[in-house]
Amino acid sequence: MNKLLSVIITVYNSDKYLEICLNSVLNQTYCFLEVILVDDGSNDRSGFICDEFAKRDSRIYVYHTVNQGSVAARNFGVSKAKGDVITFIDSDDWIETDMYQEMMNIYEKYEPDIISSGIIYDDGRDCHIEYDIFHGIYEKEKIMDEVIPVMMYDPVSHKRAVTPSVCTKLFKKSLWTGTVKNINAAITYGDDAAITYISISKANRIMFMEKVWYHYCIHGNSQVTSYAIRSFEQIREFQRYMETKFKELGVWENTWYQLKQYILLFLHAAIETIYDIDINTFFYQFPYDMVREESRIVIYGAGSVGKSYFHNFINRNYGMIAGWVDRNFKKISEAGYNIQSPEEIKNMQFDYVVIALTDANKADCVKNSLINMGVSMDKIVWKKPVCIWES
Repeated sequence: MNKLLSVIITVYNSDKYLEICLNSVLNQTYCFLEVILVDDGSNDRSGFICDEFAKRDSRIYVYHTVNQGSVAARNFGVSKAKGDVITFIDSDDWIETDMYQEMMNIYEKYEPDIISSGIIYDDGRDCHIEYDIFHGIYEKEKIMDEVIPVMMYDPVSHKRAVTPSVCTKLFKKSLWTGTVKNINAAITYGDDAAITYISISKANRIMFMEKVWYHYCIHGNSQVTSYAIRSFEQIREFQRYMETKFKELGVWENTWYQLKQYILLFLHAAIETIYDIDINTFFYQFPYDMVREESRIVIYGAGSVGKSYFHNFINRNYGMIAGWVDRNFKKISEAGYNIQSPEEIKNMQFDYVVIALTDANKADCVKNSLINMGVSMDKIVWKKPVCIWES
């Protein structure tokens, strides 16, 4: 295969890491590359390093620009790209040697609009890997029904279902240019997410690869570990842009709750870092003393107690949740949770129904209702919820 892959690298004051990054790209087993270096107004040795590498390898093209930010710099690089397929790498990261070969093999076979892979968070001592929860080819209908509703926030795992980094992905150039045509260049916070999740909403075919090659190197000045007071306005700018685009694409109904949760994660991280405040909501301890390990349970109630029980039980890997019910299941389900009607308990296989309510009288009413449905008393669990932390 000799399809040209355009690799865009925006460079800003990264002379300590740039050579490692460039060598990892030039040493790829896939040789049909052009490497576009956009020196975004660096004032260290980065520009010099770019020029030196260009002298050694004819596949490298260097452009020196005034500082304009990552969104504008990337788009400038894309405008210079000759390939129909593009990808990106941050100048302080590096990739494993077979990344582009394996991804381009997939492109040759399926020609998807996006190919997505996992990411390795690497601090030089330990590595943490994050995968997309999807695997394989997804066509438009499946993208709309399965991917878009959870891409930014999966209410079961309480994590994003698709990693936002554009550097772990290959894009058709036509999709990228259509996505960023009117992007707000002022977005400096969440810029990868703004492009990735809008591109997914527009894509007709996506391949999710259950592999990782990209090392996201965590340094002391990384955006994920440093914040400024201006972060709040940047987060707000991101929120406004995403809301507008999701509405234009007709996917707002499936994305508004996700966006809210995504923004909350940003805000929590910023507040905790800037003000040294640990943000928590009410948290209730699951009644493990009344439930055997490896049991199948149904949680009755999806308020703050029910959510705490759900998260606590899942995170501890104590057993299996066979169902989650609430009388207000319709309204709660609209917010992104998979909640069912209490009537569905009759169709569930379980060892216990755990009532997640604080009020003893209401819990007694639920007990009577369950008994009338045929649930035996020894399978019904309730104790006064214990709040072990309150902000």
